[in-house]
Amino acid sequence: MDKYRKVKVVGKGSFGHAVLVQSVVDRKLYIMKIIDVSRMERKQKEEALNEVHVLKAMRHPYIVTYRESFMDKRCLCIVMDYADGGDMYGKIAKQKQNGKGFPENMILDWFVQICLAIKHMHDRKILHRDLKTQNVFLTSKGEVKIGDFGISRVLQHTYDCAQTAIGTPYYLSPEICQEKPYNQKSDIWSLGCILYEMVTLRHAFDASSMKGLVVKILRGTYPSIPSCYSQNLRDLIDEMLEKDAHKRPSVKKILEKEFLSSRISQLLSQTVAKHEFGKVFSKPIEEIKEDQDRRPTPDPISEKKKKKDIEEESKEDKIGYEEVVKSLRQCLEEKQNEDSEDFEEDPGQRVKANFLTPEGVPLPGVSDVDSAFGRIEALRCYLENQLGMELFMQAYGYLSNNTENDEENQELYDIIGQRNAKYITLIYQLIVCEDAYYKS
Repeated sequence: MDKYRKVKVVGKGSFGHAVLVQSVVDRKLYIMKIIDVSRMERKQKEEALNEVHVLKAMRHPYIVTYRESFMDKRCLCIVMDYADGGDMYGKIAKQKQNGKGFPENMILDWFVQICLAIKHMHDRKILHRDLKTQNVFLTSKGEVKIGDFGISRVLQHTYDCAQTAIGTPYYLSPEICQEKPYNQKSDIWSLGCILYEMVTLRHAFDASSMKGLVVKILRGTYPSIPSCYSQNLRDLIDEMLEKDAHKRPSVKKILEKEFLSSRISQLLSQTVAKHEFGKVFSKPIEEIKEDQDRRPTPDPISEKKKKKDIEEESKEDKIGYEEVVKSLRQCLEEKQNEDSEDFEEDPGQRVKANFLTPEGVPLPGVSDVDSAFGRIEALRCYLENQLGMELFMQAYGYLSNNTENDEENQELYDIIGQRNAKYITLIYQLIVCEDAYYKS
């Protein structure tokens, strides 16, 4: 954890937070998912471990890149690239306020990028299972990054069918609503819902209750698409939102449509494109070979050094990854014979702390509904920002070893400085609450 400085909490969930962090090594911004696995049931811990597995396997320009993972106290920390353009959900909401739709060319560019990411997953027999606009991230350059693989599933065989009803209600496929087995075509339905939303700026299926929503999904009827969009786009949405899963196209068939395939070569490098699609593009293999022949002959010594560096980096990454898996597996094994009720959140056992800044106002981004874990993380994030990582860690380390909250301690003043003395009580509160939380 000492390799990163927390900037701010950017997302909240039942068991964890997504925190924007800055590397103290390269100064780059990353997203760190901090997952409190100690409070999870066995199945939920397995899903957290699954996210590490899936992210590790995904290497694609339109999928959020996994960097590393490690255990900190009893939390799993997953570090991944930061998409600095927000998510598609926010983009659509902002566009809706403007009162006009996205240009079709922009929509198709985004959609093709999403499809390329999904194809990469499906080719590896992985279902995402929670495709939604909140999981479609954007960079400041307008590129798409698919993320949040927490409930994805690796299929053992191409035609295996998952049977767990899971996902976000607006994007649920009819087969999941009917509790039937499902496969990659369920992701295609969700993809159709996302495309519809990008075109119309509203959900394809919406209702005030879960029951009403399921009825609409099973009927498969949705409001018509504005006439300003092409027939190709309308037909594609109709195909993807086909109630019969067998009649929905695969993501490969979607990308082979002429009005979409022409965009792929502009997005992916020829090498990646050829590997993923083979004969989809018009550029002959002879031309590709000629391009390769024009490249300068690599220096054998530098190539050997480069290969060695890559092997060393891979070895280090593997060691860190295996340690996380080992720690999580131990965490699972420790609880496998216990009743699942032991994992249920007991408000009486939780740390109840309403942290206030030295000015007496609530911490930024903290609400009454946040768990103790969320409040503790928000306090740590606030202190790191106010004091700077180095100074915060010095003061934190000193107070951890000197448990009495003595604000007149000269040694402590020498560390933190007169101007920052107002934060001493908050640092002490953080230490006490962390100890209470993680030992409960």
